[in-house]
Amino acid sequence: MIASQLKHLNVVIATILLTDDKTLRRRQLHYEAPRNWPQDQQTLLEMSSRASVGNDVMAVLAHVGWNVSSPKEVVLCANVDGADTCKECYSVLLSARSGSADVLVELIGQVELDVNIGQLYRRICMEPSDQGEIPTCYAHSAAVVAHMALLRIEGREGGYPSREEITSRLIHEFGADGAYEKDCLAAVTQFYRPLRFKMIDEHTTQQAVVHRPILTSFALSNRNWDAFCNHFENSNTILARANMAPYRKDLLSIDETDTHSVALIGCDSRSLTFLNC
Repeated sequence: MIASQLKHLNVVIATILLTDDKTLRRRQLHYEAPRNWPQDQQTLLEMSSRASVGNDVMAVLAHVGWNVSSPKEVVLCANVDGADTCKECYSVLLSARSGSADVLVELIGQVELDVNIGQLYRRICMEPSDQGEIPTCYAHSAAVVAHMALLRIEGREGGYPSREEITSRLIHEFGADGAYEKDCLAAVTQFYRPLRFKMIDEHTTQQAVVHRPILTSFALSNRNWDAFCNHFENSNTILARANMAPYRKDLLSIDETDTHSVALIGCDSRSLTFLNC
């Protein structure tokens, strides 16, 4: 077996199982495979290297909510149920392998920061701003993206301007008749250092939105816009693919200069979540 040959060459093997199986324990390092583990997980555990766990590593693991089945030695194998936990899982396995808690100590600060930022993000998303009848979606959406990005800069010199302050500054700069998102973000990076931005593709967006909101926009045909607006005026339900399916043939008549800016705040395999102004 290739894994055995690598171990013979002193290659350290750590494995991660990405799964949606809710019966498998998360944040757990084992000494041996539990009886209820599926074959694929047992195979990964057999492939993985073992590592001694120092007392300092054990203490930090406990602090961040991990359980260790053995006080002396563990297998470098763990279960992950989402992309957002891969970084933490990697840091745990790296620390267990090296017997040093340095990586985990740094991780604790990041975890606590992410928790605090996540709470602020949820509060912001529950209170979207209102552009009214004025075509200033570009300013509202760019402002919320910039504001939420600035919140991630711990101890920022100059503090954290509010969404309202950023929105007003952008409208003063570009007016009330719309603006290109790229120009708007370029101005944001000049107004609020050290922010930066770059254009990214769909795949990169799906990875990046786990950590921060993404400024994006979409265009619809006239009939699309009517269906879109009527849905939310008359219903509190989620706008599904089936709601828009009858209008897909109108795609060729879309005016791509008439777009609506929104903040993408989440995605999964079935849906996108936008913060709309």
